[in-house]
Amino acid sequence: NVVECIFSILKRCFAILTHPPEYDMSLQAWIPPALAAVHNFICIHDPEEIKDFDGFDPRDPNSGNYGELAKGPANRWEGKRETDEWDWIAQMMWTDYQCILLEQGEADE
Repeated sequence: NVVECIFSILKRCFAILTHPPEYDMSLQAWIPPALAAVHNFICIHDPEEIKDFDGFDPRDPNSGNYGELAKGPANRWEGKRETDEWDWIAQMMWTDYQCILLEQGEADE
């Protein structure tokens, strides 16, 4: 009963569990425990957000906001946009790191 209750909660909170996954089986096995960890993190650090899932029914498209990921895998344009954003973030992190090294006098000239 406890396991069924946990899966019910996770299904209400994370629509990925209500759609057929398009991932390799070895990756699929990691999804529920990862979502449980995310759920627990939210409960600890932002308990008000968990209340946003009240009344959410993943079978009813009008019962809440599924978000973009629930609409299916990313298309090519979305993938490129995300890759570009990741690259930009990585570049900004590298630039910040180089500034820190310069401040400490450790950067390669």
